[in-house]
Amino acid sequence: MKRTRGLWVWPVTAVLLLALLPVGVGAADPKLVPRGKLPIFRPHDAADFSSNGSLLLDRKRRIGYQVFALTRGTGVQSFNLDTLEPLAYKSFAFTASTPVGITSGEFIQAVDENSGRLYFAFLDSLSLFGGFVVLDGPTLTQIKTFRREDAPPTPASNGLCTSTSSCVPLPAGVAAGLRGIDITPSALSGGSPKILLLMQEQRAPGTENNFNIVWASQWDTQTGKQDWIYRVAACGNFKLPIHPQSRYQLSLFQSRHGSSVYLACQGAGGTGQVVRLLTDASGRPVVEEVFPGPLGVADVLSDPESDRMLMRVMNEEGESWWVFDGDSSAYVGVIGMTLEPVPASSGVDPFTGRLYTLAPSTQKGRQRNAGGLLIADARRSPVPQALAFEDQAGNGVMRIQADSGEDLATRVFVRRGTDAFFTVYEDSVEVSTDPPLEDQDRFTTDEPENPATTASNFTGTAHGYGLRALFVGGVEGLPPGGPSVGSIRPGRSGIASAGSPCGRADREIVFGFVRQAALSNNLAGAAAIPLEADPGTKTDAAEVVSRCWARPQPLGADPFQSFWPRPDLDADRDGNNDADEALGTTWPTKAAECSNDGTGNAGTTNLPGYTAEVNCAQSDAQPKVLASARSQNLTLSPPNAGGVNFGPLKVVDTSSQVSLMKTTDRGLVVHSESWARGVEVPGVFRIEAAGTVAESFAGGQPGTAGTKFSRILCGVSIPSQKVDVQGCVLPESNVSPQIESALGKSPIETQLNRALSGRARVVFPEPDPGLSRGTPGGYLASIQKDRGQEVSARAINNDASTQVPAIEMSVFNDDPTLGRGRQIYQIAGVDASATYGIYLLNALGLEGLGDVDLAAGDTLPDVPLTEVLSEIAYGPLPEIGGVAAPPVVAGAVGNAIARTVKRFAYGLSFLLRRPREGLLATMIWMVLGAPVYLAMRRRAIRVTIS
Repeated sequence: MKRTRGLWVWPVTAVLLLALLPVGVGAADPKLVPRGKLPIFRPHDAADFSSNGSLLLDRKRRIGYQVFALTRGTGVQSFNLDTLEPLAYKSFAFTASTPVGITSGEFIQAVDENSGRLYFAFLDSLSLFGGFVVLDGPTLTQIKTFRREDAPPTPASNGLCTSTSSCVPLPAGVAAGLRGIDITPSALSGGSPKILLLMQEQRAPGTENNFNIVWASQWDTQTGKQDWIYRVAACGNFKLPIHPQSRYQLSLFQSRHGSSVYLACQGAGGTGQVVRLLTDASGRPVVEEVFPGPLGVADVLSDPESDRMLMRVMNEEGESWWVFDGDSSAYVGVIGMTLEPVPASSGVDPFTGRLYTLAPSTQKGRQRNAGGLLIADARRSPVPQALAFEDQAGNGVMRIQADSGEDLATRVFVRRGTDAFFTVYEDSVEVSTDPPLEDQDRFTTDEPENPATTASNFTGTAHGYGLRALFVGGVEGLPPGGPSVGSIRPGRSGIASAGSPCGRADREIVFGFVRQAALSNNLAGAAAIPLEADPGTKTDAAEVVSRCWARPQPLGADPFQSFWPRPDLDADRDGNNDADEALGTTWPTKAAECSNDGTGNAGTTNLPGYTAEVNCAQSDAQPKVLASARSQNLTLSPPNAGGVNFGPLKVVDTSSQVSLMKTTDRGLVVHSESWARGVEVPGVFRIEAAGTVAESFAGGQPGTAGTKFSRILCGVSIPSQKVDVQGCVLPESNVSPQIESALGKSPIETQLNRALSGRARVVFPEPDPGLSRGTPGGYLASIQKDRGQEVSARAINNDASTQVPAIEMSVFNDDPTLGRGRQIYQIAGVDASATYGIYLLNALGLEGLGDVDLAAGDTLPDVPLTEVLSEIAYGPLPEIGGVAAPPVVAGAVGNAIARTVKRFAYGLSFLLRRPREGLLATMIWMVLGAPVYLAMRRRAIRVTIS
């Protein structure tokens, strides 16, 4: 009996050890490892190209599909998504369509996982888009055929398509290509599922309007009838993204978070851009919003569940993915992939939003990238860089597919080069998420302030400007007739001399600028300047002609002389450049600055009406900092209209002022306010005054942190839209009947963009919503640029500012060869941030120490260390060998128990999910544990005998 009872010890021990083993290994060393292969069930008559056999996954029904281009027609092979075993095969007479210009085997196809139906675009006899074939996936039965010519409910009378006519955009003799589709589920469409289409029309050479025209359309999946068709004006007359290494159909989708449709195209100069089509109650697009991004877009993937678009960029710097977030209307990260364009493949997990890329190793000069199977959590803001599993590097072409879900282990299907199979990986790497803002409240305690028991740490910062102009691409990035600083000339059209040092570097100039204001426990500082610029512009402005303008040549030698007549460089013959002499050799304004103890210098300027003031006077009762800057007689005017030329914008004067103050009732209060008057694009719009007012406050206790933000526009006139709003308004809330009548119930932002007609883009940026709310514990509150928009501005326009402007206007003059050329005008920008933390003076419970003066010879009372530590530990601390055991920090015991239980549960689940591996591990433990078990048995026998 004793031997029988002892037999249970080993199996239980093995199970316990095994249950803990996978967590100890897997949690510390997550893997993306091969778990099997999915053969390519290639039919005998499959067309002979290496990437034939693209995948479609119906995760809901657990069925996968391989689609093949046959020598005649299309073949579809279904397989069990869990076992990877083949189910059924059927061939069809239709020819599946690939995206225009792409022959990689990525067909224009989609699956509706709610109904289990498959949708394939097919080609007609002229190899043009002919319509859709609809299959029942489980049975591979052809249910319907929707032909293009049957789609229009009422064709346009003139045979042409407009943004309001209901016709297919294929007038007679015009070729068009389908580039992408998506299925909108019935839960979003409000009826039957819909097919979204992205098409491109190109008129024949030599005909009028020989342009590439982009169309979005929607068809009903029950009737095959077209609900609407819309010409995407924001895409202009430019081609949809295409590149020799483009891989996939272009993604578009119906927003999961609002009434809009997302797609991507190219704009002027080859600029890749995301377009959001806002829809009305019937689902038809009515307004476009454009978000210009990078050059060199080759592919577009999407993550509809998070309203995100991913743009694959190919250029001389390699390959990267740019991630656009619809919620923040910004590019929230750039994920670097390779050092040069290579055969790579990618895909997005629709459940987690994780981006997968298979890439080979690349080298550029001394730089080397090992490549690998790369994963990046593309739903983060900002998006992190990819985690690389370098041992899995290789070439890829086919789209990567991921199979995951709430109760499923993530599996990733990757085809490497010309392999006759997909490698199936199991991804055990935990998906990361953004840390909650509430974590900041750990720096304060929920205790009222009391001089006897608490102290506080506080920090406040603020900035502001009246007008900020950023020239991305430098003076050579400006369009002909565009901005100039003094005599600096624009060069995108070849006006600037080829070797000019005033060429491609970005330029920045700021008016009415509070450069910095800060207040904390031990710091008070401020700096303000009425006119500021980047160092390069300051140098150029001091030596405009000698640095930026070529020396005189014989008459007629300069082909651009007719555009920009050259001045006589030394009319007074004194040997010095006249333009340099007129402007002087130093920047005309100097900052006012102070630190801790007073008003500091007042700043200097030789420009009338340009002033700056600062005050850092301190007192124990109320520490505060004040700063202001003004540019009162400023005129920025359009080309050839006199004044200092900064392009299409005119502003009369600007100002900014900030204050930071520690108060007894509200904690730290930070206020920032900026204004610009006489804001005008002549002939387009005029705004008499535009301003922003921001306030942040934090008191260190729950409910004491928050912000206030207002954007004010006064006297808005938009002649082309017949808008004339008198008085001042908050543009976000058109509550006045008079204002609604003046605007036609359309927001001012929309009316301004309509008036600009694509020549420029106006936005009204909003502060970051999380920071604006303030943390619940009262530690942090801030008005600053949305985190997503801040990342986007850095990536797109090299703009690192955190201020939120009242108005931002962008003018684009990008060039596929020369790169970015952009003018960014930000009007009345502010930010204001406050933190306030309260902490206990006697956090260790040493109230009995009293006032101890060590310098006078006093000594500390004899307090045992174990007694002190017990104040912050659970229970009494045992002593081992006369030395106190390490303290157990509050919460550590509960966390340790929770971790142990979690490990045990995870280990048991491992046994259930992987019985084969579990049995193998058990055998290993039995071999390793045999000597221990035998020793225990031997000892037990000896005890029994004795």
